[in-house]
Amino acid sequence: REELGDFLIARGGYEKLELLVNKKIIEVEAGRRNISVTPTEVEAGLADDLKGLGIGKDDFVKHVLPRYGKTLYEWTEDVIKPKILLGKMCHERVKVTDEDLKK
Repeated sequence: REELGDFLIARGGYEKLELLVNKKIIEVEAGRRNISVTPTEVEAGLADDLKGLGIGKDDFVKHVLPRYGKTLYEWTEDVIKPKILLGKMCHERVKVTDEDLKK
């Protein structure tokens, strides 16, 4: 209950409940596989997003995040972290062969 309350308060209401459920599914499975995300990886993920958009952090916060209805905290917690966790979980399933490399 406490986690749910904190999550909904930080994000503005019950309409974010589905996001919480999906986030928890990802986190539980990542925990089961002993996969985690470090703050350094989150910062690198944010830097990649900024580089891809070709803008600085201040412009991102001021112009891009409002379009998605997110704060920087929500972006890092709800977009970057799950993306990194999913990438790490999928990474172990993808096998590149020597033939693939030659192609």
